[in-house]
Amino acid sequence: MRRSQRGLALTVVLTIINLVWLPNAAAELFDAIRAYDQQQYDRAFLMFEDMALNGDARAQSWTGYLLERGEGVPQDFAAAARWYQEGAARDDPVAQYRLGYFHELGRGVEQDYAAARRLYADAAEQGDANAQYGLARLYRDGLGVTADFEAGRTWYLKAAERGLRGPLRDYYDPDPGAPVNAELVKYLEKLANAGDHNVAARLGHIYRDGNGIPSDSDAAEQWFLQAALADHAEAQANLAWLLEQRGNSPEDTEQALFWYRKSAALGDPLAQTNLGWRLSQGQGVTKDIAAAMALFRSAAAQEYSYAKNNIGYLVLHGEAPGDRGEALRLLREAADDGNGQAQSNLGYAYLHGVGVPQDLDTALEWYRRAAAQEDVNAMETLGYLHHGNPDVGIDPVESVQWFTRAAELGSAFAQRSLGQFYLSGFGVTANRETARTWFAKAAGAGDTEALQWLKKLE
Repeated sequence: MRRSQRGLALTVVLTIINLVWLPNAAAELFDAIRAYDQQQYDRAFLMFEDMALNGDARAQSWTGYLLERGEGVPQDFAAAARWYQEGAARDDPVAQYRLGYFHELGRGVEQDYAAARRLYADAAEQGDANAQYGLARLYRDGLGVTADFEAGRTWYLKAAERGLRGPLRDYYDPDPGAPVNAELVKYLEKLANAGDHNVAARLGHIYRDGNGIPSDSDAAEQWFLQAALADHAEAQANLAWLLEQRGNSPEDTEQALFWYRKSAALGDPLAQTNLGWRLSQGQGVTKDIAAAMALFRSAAAQEYSYAKNNIGYLVLHGEAPGDRGEALRLLREAADDGNGQAQSNLGYAYLHGVGVPQDLDTALEWYRRAAAQEDVNAMETLGYLHHGNPDVGIDPVESVQWFTRAAELGSAFAQRSLGQFYLSGFGVTANRETARTWFAKAAGAGDTEALQWLKKLE
């Protein structure tokens, strides 16, 4: 399935709100804004700062903004945050939004999602669209607040009404301008049945994800199929993905391959990437590295991060020919887009010195970033390194923590490792029954070594 990018940065709109100004103060502010628009940043900063020092909240927001961007003055996030705090204390919505954004990122201030939420709420109530969008993001991800889809949708649509739409659109607004509900779905179904294949594909997403209505994989499959039969490439790719995930029979696998091939031929990057991976591994098809790499490169040219990751992985592991420098560049691009697999693969490169000088600190940084994205391989590696690598630092407690997180996500290797830890007392209190439980989980997932341990205990 497609993964929407979770971008944070939005265009800053520094608006003048309805306050009572002295005529000369208004003129000074307009002069400073005019200087900024003319890119006279040094002059603009001095003008804004002078007014800010005299307590003008709008000028304090501007001063913080120039410090944040490094325009007319060296970039200084901490100083920018202090000016935003001054403006926020005077109820300036732009200052409140920017300070909230700083708290969300931990930029110039301590990362504090609860503080970000409070500041966003103050600015959002004054009509600041960026703050309304920020609140939607926090409610979606449950940051500083209990995750609440409806509350998030409410704030997103307020921002959308003011003309601001960003990456959350696919999450909250699958039909532009209208929140999903049962009545909307009925209307969309009429359009789809009248031959609108784009709407049919949209319905597939709605039923698959359960946005606004209960999820229904069978209904999602039928709507994707309707669009797929009309050569809708994205619907074909998503139908293949559903069939692949279901995998109840060899027929499901064959049908998934059929739709991946049709979609990939039409240029869909998801289909190209998933079909390419099967070709690279010989999964249900004859192994063909050259064909796989061609598909990955086509998808990577469309900025699809998983294709970039796959190229980097295969080249760095020697499974495909290619330039290591290019492989690392593609991995970094994917990692910077938040792709956990790419972040984990960069960790591998720095851990083993593949294409880069060996650097354990950098390796650990990338593995931790990947683990934050729920990448199981990164969690396994962190647990392993803290268990047996003296250069990293043996840390039984941290090793157990990482293996536990990976085990809870279904890693048989982590489950077996925890079984051994509970048997030996490494980082935990020895407990044969708990060890038996973890060995049984790993054995149930097909880990033969865990099965041998289980037999020894019995």
